[in-house]
Amino acid sequence: MNETSAENKEKIEAFVAYIESLETNEERNAVIDEINDQLKKKETKTIARYPVQTGTTLILESDGPHCPHCGSSHVVSNGSVKGKRRYVCKDCNRSFGKTTGTLSYANKSGNDTWIAFLEGMLKGNTLEQLALKCSISLGTAHIWRHKLFRQLMNSQEGTSLKGIVQEDEYYVTASFKGNKGATKNLNSNRESKQTEPDYAIYDFPGHPRRRGRASELKEFGAEGICVATAIDQDQTVIGKPAARGKLKANAMTGFFDGKLSEGIILVTDKKKGGKIFAEQNQIAHVILDQNKETSYGTTYNRQQIKSIHLQINKLCHSRRSFATKYCEGYVTWIAWNTIMKDKPIQEKVDILNNLVTVGKSTPSRADISNTPFPTELRQKQ
Repeated sequence: MNETSAENKEKIEAFVAYIESLETNEERNAVIDEINDQLKKKETKTIARYPVQTGTTLILESDGPHCPHCGSSHVVSNGSVKGKRRYVCKDCNRSFGKTTGTLSYANKSGNDTWIAFLEGMLKGNTLEQLALKCSISLGTAHIWRHKLFRQLMNSQEGTSLKGIVQEDEYYVTASFKGNKGATKNLNSNRESKQTEPDYAIYDFPGHPRRRGRASELKEFGAEGICVATAIDQDQTVIGKPAARGKLKANAMTGFFDGKLSEGIILVTDKKKGGKIFAEQNQIAHVILDQNKETSYGTTYNRQQIKSIHLQINKLCHSRRSFATKYCEGYVTWIAWNTIMKDKPIQEKVDILNNLVTVGKSTPSRADISNTPFPTELRQKQ
């Protein structure tokens, strides 16, 4: 290593150490965004990249490659395969390529096809439109959609809400799309050992009703799926199916596990579950009566979480809805778009196309096809 390279490496290590010394992810991201803005203004070939975050680990991507397995920048060239350069990490001794860990990894269709797919997703295209635009089958479009969702879910691990947190539930009917003739289909899938459909295994009342048909029961009774959702003052959203029927305190504990910062103020409606949860965890709690909510002014309200519910409702009544086991992926997609709503589409495409979660491999077709039914919904409360 020459003197200039060694000096540059020291500067990068010092900068990364400074970033990691900051207390919050918001402070770290603000500094990185400022550096990126400065790089973009320079008339050079320097590429301004976005930080990759997983849990409490923050990795600043520079022009040099980083190991997608451990995040180290201590990597060296390791030849090439079919004209594509390979690298090896000197810390974990694992080999990788430029696209390892990204959505386009091991994709025979090429990166341009993935970019077209991402643009279509961001524009709200249907699966039929995506399949036509990318010259892929409808089944492949479905797999790619959930591959994107799973990649985002992996990248959001460790997300923590802070400040004023609005929480509310959205109820949907249980859906087992794709389970028609499920036993026959499951038996033909060599990668699955399941011989019964989920609705039979977990005691749901018969084969699901026709798509889009709502239940007449309040909150859909035991058949209903409670999708717990929450949003904080920085527009960070979390959400997933949390229970069958009403959301009780124990289910709320599982939903918020490890996702609340200290000193938060929880805003909920008058349901008992929220009150009990707040008391058990000694959390400041504001209870709003939805019929008198405006009397509380603008500091404490549930308008933001209602906006998220409108988006979920739109999904439930379009694209022929979605299977319950994929629900968290759709909510994660809504959450990501909420944070990125002010960015142009091309910038969002670049972020998604380069998104890597350290230590997590790119979801495969088998991973998507064998998505398990949510653990929280397997038993009635």
